[in-house]
Amino acid sequence: MLILCIDLGTDMIPAIAFAYEHAELDIMSRFPRNPKLDQLVGKKMISWSYLQVGMIQQFGAFFTYFYVMNDYGVRPGTLFYLDPEEGYFPKSTDIYNPNQVGNGNSNFGDDAYKGKMNWLKKNYGDIDIRLFYTARPAEAWSKCRWDDETSPKFYRISPETNK
Repeated sequence: MLILCIDLGTDMIPAIAFAYEHAELDIMSRFPRNPKLDQLVGKKMISWSYLQVGMIQQFGAFFTYFYVMNDYGVRPGTLFYLDPEEGYFPKSTDIYNPNQVGNGNSNFGDDAYKGKMNWLKKNYGDIDIRLFYTARPAEAWSKCRWDDETSPKFYRISPETNK
């Protein structure tokens, strides 16, 4: 995200200029601007766009991400360094139970089922991550806010995996 804030590619500066440049009715009757003297986007506009508004948007995006994940039972502290962590792929019949060895994952300890989960692939959408990440303690997970029948179906059932 930080790289996106620093990168001033060839597409962003004209986009900022078009967004904040006021309309000029006599533009066709005037001489062209001097590109060395008349800048459409200056340092002040770039600092305002990237450093002030960009940071506010970035904070809002991270806050929303952590808030939604917490609603679905993944505490914010649990999300850090979760992607590179290996786990055991559970059977489809396994049910999460923090009082059992491996949190109820029947494949726990079997290296044939050990691997990394790719969070961007739909085929991993039916895996309960509490069963997969067996190294995480029970305190890393919370109760899902939408885990009752009064919640709307589209909050409880994923349209991608139907689970």
